Amino acid sequence: MALSDCTECWSTPCQCGHEFLGCSQEYKETMTKSVNGFTIKDVFKWLGEKDYLSDDWELLYKEFIEDKK
Repeated sequence: MALSDCTECWSTPCQCGHEFLGCSQEYKETMTKSVNGFTIKDVFKWLGEKDYLSDDWELLYKEFIEDKK
């Protein structure tokens, strides 16, 4: 039994991303979407359609999640 999952940050699960170092960008995006339900590209596309510089980040997050439902 291991003391931790990551040999770099010693966190369980890994918090530094070391375990994904050799993975392709496609794989990382697929994993992100499988956990969150959206990719980073989805977030930036959504932000590009909004005037987000004047908004509170928590309000933006709530709006984004509501739009994705």
